[in-house]
Amino acid sequence: MAETLGQAGIPFTAGDPASLASALDQLARDVHWRKALIRAGLDNSRRYDITHTARQVADLTTKVASAASV
Repeated sequence: MAETLGQAGIPFTAGDPASLASALDQLARDVHWRKALIRAGLDNSRRYDITHTARQVADLTTKVASAASV
């Protein structure tokens, strides 16, 4: 997931509500970081075009279904 998110993610410890709350609190207080995350998210959306991603998921589904039926 880190590769996909790149710089557009907020790091926190999964399953730890305090960690998530801390990350969100920092995000709420830091307008520059928020703007940087928005820019990074837009950049990621260009890198991971939905049509290309959907095609990859469909191909993977076909491969898994074919392997399961053998």
